[in-house]
Amino acid sequence: MYKIRAMCRYEDVWISSSDFHHLFSQLTESTELPEDQYKKWFAEIVENPCVTMFAVIASPGRYPKLVGFGTLWAQPKYYRDNGKSGHIEDIIIDKEHRNKGLGKDLVKHIMDYAKNTGCYKAQLHCSQEMQPFYEKLEMTHTTQGMSTHY
Repeated sequence: MYKIRAMCRYEDVWISSSDFHHLFSQLTESTELPEDQYKKWFAEIVENPCVTMFAVIASPGRYPKLVGFGTLWAQPKYYRDNGKSGHIEDIIIDKEHRNKGLGKDLVKHIMDYAKNTGCYKAQLHCSQEMQPFYEKLEMTHTTQGMSTHY
């Protein structure tokens, strides 16, 4: 059984740095934070009113397991009468739990949340190989973005 929900500081104390590292290392280069640094990071993120992290939780037995993750950054826009631009990031489903529709359910959950909390759009950047996945969710291809890495 799986559940998708927004994460919160007090309900998710069971999630460790190694749980996050396990997921993120399947998405990108990831360094596992020491537990004290992770707890500081986690508290800072969940207390930021512009950020909502979402967890996909499996309940295979007595103990829950983090098997998916995504983030919505809701950027307030002056010119949209207090509207927000949503930025979806870090969508990942553990490789052992893929092909069950969890990625689709997670993205739809985040998109619905964005709409219901005042976002006038939700956008994300993805690799070319992932574009068909997001197109099935009624997202459309836009212009190429630019970035720099430090």
